[in-house]
This record gives sequence, structure tokens and C-alpha cells, in this order.
Amino acid sequence: MRRELGIQAYKRPLPEMTPEIISELGGLSDAEIARRLGMSVSYIRSARINMEKGSQQ
Repeated sequence: MRRELGIQAYKRPLPEMTPEIISELGGLSDAEIARRLGMSVSYIRSARINMEKGSQQ
């Protein structure tokens, strides 16, 4: 219904996962990082995967 009306879903602004943040939290699980930062685990996993892909190139 939203799509038909042209209404976009609300997206909470999330901080950028910089290499510095990742390195500070590197020894923790994705779930623990998400809990500490108040984010979803899937966002943390996606950020980690994207950082790893970027460092491999």
C-alpha cells in the first residue's frame, strides 16, 4: 500500500561504521557490538562484510 501511494518507509539514521570503530570493537561478536551501539545485528554484519570486501580489493 505504501508503495502504491509513494510513501517511503521510515529509516532510522545510522552512524557510519568506520575502520576505527570496527577495530575498537574487533574482539566482540556482532551481537555484542549491536547491543552496545543500539543497532540491529544485521546492520553490523552488513557493515563488517562491506569493510572486509573493501579491504580485499
